[in-house]
Amino acid sequence: MQIHKILAKFIALGFFIVTQNTNAQELGVLSDNTMIAVPSNGNSTTGSLNFTTPCSDFFVKGGKTWVQIDLGQQYGFGSGTAGFLFDINVNLDLSLVTSGGTNPTINFDVNLDNQNPEGLVYLDLEQYLDNTNPATGLSYLSETITSVMATINSVNDANGTIDLQSNLRIGLYYELSYGLDVSNNVITLTSSTITPE
Repeated sequence: MQIHKILAKFIALGFFIVTQNTNAQELGVLSDNTMIAVPSNGNSTTGSLNFTTPCSDFFVKGGKTWVQIDLGQQYGFGSGTAGFLFDINVNLDLSLVTSGGTNPTINFDVNLDNQNPEGLVYLDLEQYLDNTNPATGLSYLSETITSVMATINSVNDANGTIDLQSNLRIGLYYELSYGLDVSNNVITLTSSTITPE
């Protein structure tokens, strides 16, 4: 009988600890990406990704979006003064698209050469987190952020040695970390009576 009381106390203590630690459970990371075509001279290309709408108990804990520019996984153009010398400039706009049309946009110039054959434009979404926004969990000036868009305004190689359409890769990516709000969930312990046999 005494063992059952001690066991019931341990179980009650375990439930208390569980309820204290589950007010904001980690749910996981949702990510997406798309490749963007290299624009021909005088044109631009665009790629966009929609943010997923969480259900009512989910919230965005953190997020980031980025544009990655490189010459492939198996980079083979050489470095320093050896190989194909290149001096690539990419001008791009990274925009967060909102429901009301107030799209915050940042313009970047990314330069690639033999010493720096990869470029990364990174935006931390922490400043846009809005747990009161049930649509996507992200807001800008009280407008829901629905997607991210990258516009490649121009791409050129000052040396003209690289076929940019065939070799340059441009990708748009995002990752959102979700949590699950369980603070309104209550666990009620009921005492059970064990009758000895």
